[in-house]
Amino acid sequence: MRIAILSDLHLVSPSDPLKEVHARRAHFARAWPSAKRMCARLREAAPDLVVSLGDLVDWYSDENRDFAIEILNELKVPWIVTPGNHDFQMYASQADGTVGDILPARDCEEEVTRRWHAAGIELGNRMIDAGNASLLLVNSACGTVPEGTREWLDETLGQHSNNFLFTHTPLDIPPIRRFILSVDRDRDLKKYVQNGAPWLFADCLRDRFQATFFGHLHFAGQLCVDSTTMYFLGLSVAASGRQYRDMGQAMICDLDGSKPQVVSL
Repeated sequence: MRIAILSDLHLVSPSDPLKEVHARRAHFARAWPSAKRMCARLREAAPDLVVSLGDLVDWYSDENRDFAIEILNELKVPWIVTPGNHDFQMYASQADGTVGDILPARDCEEEVTRRWHAAGIELGNRMIDAGNASLLLVNSACGTVPEGTREWLDETLGQHSNNFLFTHTPLDIPPIRRFILSVDRDRDLKKYVQNGAPWLFADCLRDRFQATFFGHLHFAGQLCVDSTTMYFLGLSVAASGRQYRDMGQAMICDLDGSKPQVVSL
């Protein structure tokens, strides 16, 4: 089975009404044409499934949601998503009609999950049976994992000998913390690792996964921790006016043990 992996598209619909935010976030608001180009590149690779590692939209609105669905449907193959923090965050409205601060993902998660689900998009923990492998999507959008994740993993793992993890926020383990700080020594680790689930790797994942895939950092990299290879994806769009280390990249992963290939715009 061939999997294509996208991350951090940060899509903004031209029809989204928050034009003040469009101006502030112009580096992403203007990036959607590159998402269309990436979808065209991935169609050429003929994957069986596409996985988004989250931050599919730059903030939640029904317009941004529907625009993201429209663009990913251009892939012409099945696609699934595990959520990122931006997929839940919404802007508050002020009494005078202006745009307020962005609300934290945890404060919006319940309502926004319902609205994604109403459009047919599942964001919770789930396992995809890939024949000889399990693809496990874990919701880490709020810097932790949902209640019951430990029990779910214990029940799910063991169905296949090959397991692959897809989640937005990197695990909270010392090698990942060191990796992040080696690239950006000022990066706030309270935000960029799963600080709400420091037990996840040691208690549930160690030596049980062939590979894990993370987004959120906006730069790419690779680590090997025990028997697991960990891949960090950069932006899958080309954002204008901002300096990001890795942009316009996706991955192709054949579930035969070969190294994933990077697809660039």
